[in-house]
Order: sequence, then C-alpha cells, then structure tokens
Amino acid sequence: MPAFRSLDELDSAEMARTGPAESFSVENRGGGSGLRFRGWVRIDQAGDYTFFHNATGSSRLAIDGQWLTGADSWQREKVDARRTLRLEAGRHEITVDFVQRGQKPPMLKVEWEGPGIAREVIPSSRLSSEREPVSAAPDFRADSAKAEKGRAL
Repeated sequence: MPAFRSLDELDSAEMARTGPAESFSVENRGGGSGLRFRGWVRIDQAGDYTFFHNATGSSRLAIDGQWLTGADSWQREKVDARRTLRLEAGRHEITVDFVQRGQKPPMLKVEWEGPGIAREVIPSSRLSSEREPVSAAPDFRADSAKAEKGRAL
C-alpha cells in the first residue's frame, strides 16, 4: 500500500484494484489507503445545486473536472465544506478522492440538495460509471427455424 504525501498523488498512483461502487464509502479501509471514486451524476432539472462534503481524512470533490471542496484538506486532515453551483440537466462528471490520515476512524459523506431535492446523500440511482446509460437488451425472440433444427439435432 503506497504512502501518499498528497491528494495529487492519486493522479499517478497505480491502482491496486478497480470496480463499481454504489456509494462514496470508506468503511473497512486501512490507514493510508487512497481511493478515487469517478463517475457521472445525473441532473434531471437545471438549477443551483449545493454539494456537502464531509470527511475525516483528506478528501476533495470535483464536478466536471473542477475541484469544488477539500483542495486544502491535506493540511487539515478533515473536510466540512459546501459549495453551490449551477448545473444544466444531463450527466456531469463527479470525482471524489480520499486518503485516510490521522488516528480518527475514516469517514466520508457526500450529500446534495437542489431543485426538488431536500438535502440527502446522493442516491445510487443518480450515479453511474458511464456517461451514457447502457441500453436495455432487446427482447429475446426464438427463431422457429433454428429451434426446429436444434430439436432435430
């Protein structure tokens, strides 16, 4: 496990593993662990959205490649921030970096509020790993000629 000296080191770090995550969670991580959550958040209605970012450890939050909160958290080893920005309807890139530091148990919470949305943890139904949603598989229809051939074989 690498010993990180800054959040910027996550940009060039060799990841030990990657995979989908349903939420921004740091439970059961060892000290010094570095995590990068990257994906897309779906905005249904244009408007002002406030993002709340709390962490015990060093952490930062970006929307569409712009770091909104936590850029200075390496010195403070915790984050308690909020930032409001105007977002158009559609999918927006979201990145959350986290490195466990200090003796306190790790904690990370990313919440939002906006038009028609009371403050809440960003639901997994609004997050995706791909910008464009995966299209639904077409309905299966058996080819009767091929099925008959299969029966004969």
